[in-house]
Amino acid sequence: MENVINLDNTKLKNDIELDRELDFQENRNKQEFTNIVGKVIDSGTNYVIKALPVSENIKDIILDIKSAFKTKDFKEILKTAVNSTIREGLEVLSLPKNILSDITKISKVAFKGGLSSALSASIDIIANKYLKKSIFSPILDKAIKDIKLYTSSSTFKEKVDIGVNKLLDKTKKFNDLCSKWYDAYEKFDIFNMNNINKDIKKIEPHIVNEKECRMHSNIINNMTNLVNTKRAKLSPMQIQICSNM
Repeated sequence: MENVINLDNTKLKNDIELDRELDFQENRNKQEFTNIVGKVIDSGTNYVIKALPVSENIKDIILDIKSAFKTKDFKEILKTAVNSTIREGLEVLSLPKNILSDITKISKVAFKGGLSSALSASIDIIANKYLKKSIFSPILDKAIKDIKLYTSSSTFKEKVDIGVNKLLDKTKKFNDLCSKWYDAYEKFDIFNMNNINKDIKKIEPHIVNEKECRMHSNIINNMTNLVNTKRAKLSPMQIQICSNM
């Protein structure tokens, strides 16, 4: 009976740990997706700005528009828009929340949940708060309208998906860096080990769909630190300790 209880407790602990890993991955994926959407809006805004007529007065309009979409308010509204449309998309598609651990699914879910409409409303809120009193309102109105049209276009969705794919490319780069670090360790090239370890730490926070990346990054960092102290290769026991830290 005691063994059964112990097994149940172990399973419960594993389930809790899995839930934590999924929550971490889901939240990071949502944040990365929000960052991608923000960057695509920014590039679209720049495109719209370049299409404005050239004059001295237009410079002020350009600064006003750029400033409005760099505010903390817009970042918060953008985050809310993405999160709410993801929730709506999950309901519409009848999908479980843990599907968000795969960032390639988030785009479909968010757009199905009305992301373009939510972004259009978000842009209106920012325009009304930061740009409404401008004496160049006709030009601004046209610019805002064009930005909203852009977020509803197929080009916008394509660029968001391209941004997601670039994140996946970072996972491949991360794995390549890990392989290079272990090669440097075998050759006991401490200089390269330290340089590669720095690169791994820089890229690791942006890795998606790969919960083991964080673990590998920690192991390599721990081993690098210990090698720097010992100035010698590690024993199997020390490697095991680095893996468990």
